[in-house]
Amino acid sequence: MVRALFLAVLAAALAAAAWSQTTLKPGDVITLNCEEDASLNSDYTVNDQGLLFIKYIGAVEVQGLTHEQAAQKVSRELVRQQVMPKATIAIRPKGTAAPTQQTAQPVHVGGAVRNVGEIRFTQGMTLADALNVAEITAVADLRNVRITRLTGEVGTIDFTQFQAGNAAGNPMLRPGDRIFVPLRIASFEVTVLGAVMRPGIIEFAEQMTVRRAIERAGGLRSDANPQRIEVTPPDGASFIYNFETAADRQIDAGTRIVVGVREVRQHIFVRGPVARTGQLPYRTGMKLTDAIFDSQPLESAQLNRVRLTRKDAAGKVMVQVFDVYKIQSGNAVDVELLPDDQIDVPYAAKAFRSDDTFKFVALGLLLYFVFFRR
Repeated sequence: MVRALFLAVLAAALAAAAWSQTTLKPGDVITLNCEEDASLNSDYTVNDQGLLFIKYIGAVEVQGLTHEQAAQKVSRELVRQQVMPKATIAIRPKGTAAPTQQTAQPVHVGGAVRNVGEIRFTQGMTLADALNVAEITAVADLRNVRITRLTGEVGTIDFTQFQAGNAAGNPMLRPGDRIFVPLRIASFEVTVLGAVMRPGIIEFAEQMTVRRAIERAGGLRSDANPQRIEVTPPDGASFIYNFETAADRQIDAGTRIVVGVREVRQHIFVRGPVARTGQLPYRTGMKLTDAIFDSQPLESAQLNRVRLTRKDAAGKVMVQVFDVYKIQSGNAVDVELLPDDQIDVPYAAKAFRSDDTFKFVALGLLLYFVFFRR
């Protein structure tokens, strides 16, 4: 039994050595294998002019070359014509078995997979083959799969390209390759930027949606474009969300939301103890309480005596005073604003405190003893 196996292996080795020294001639049919692009793997015939017609690069003259020399020439042409940065080509006579892989080192897969360990290497094995056996977990970062060759060469593969239909994300493997699938870095925050009241990072909560995240960021500003909100999931492509018409959508931790700004040609003006002083964008139907909300009043703001200054068509200046607290409680009617209205928010009157009384008494006693006690 052992002797028969030895003779079979020896015969295969001698046959491989024989055809490896044979030169190609017109009419020869060869099998080509490319590790980097499986679409090139096929049988080819050397034509009457001694040429092989290879996908992507056209005619390659191989007459008089050995199979190994022809493989090297095809590889050089693929790189020279910038079809791929590296091409690992093997050429052998059609019908000839590929070199035995019985002694080939296994492929090792680790990281965010269910079945960590070694996988038997087979000729033509791809990254997808190995990951299917290893079973990717839900927390795997498939954009940064790392492959380490026996030579020490390390490459990073975006496997999501293959999932999207691009073969570049599914390279051929070699014996002894070590594959590492990293964990996807989980962020427990959501970033909300653009035309919101409090742009920045908010803490993620379970069942969070686009609308809830925007509410946590203070809501939309008056200059927000609700029809153009860009939402970028942590592991997916961006999409545009229409705040006015679209149903609410659940988001994951790490999502980035950017609220667009609409074009504004008219403004109002706000002064006083508010976070956003100066020019504010005006929109049709805007009311006094909207402007107060958009300007973000500070604690020192006295909202019961907000002054609205407006010019009429004849240029006459009119001033009105409103109690925003009464408007908010429904005890007064809100007023609709016009472009160029000016709103003045006064500071709250300083409260008289007990320590102020002490200071006045102390000052009075000091003056008494200085001027009257002689």
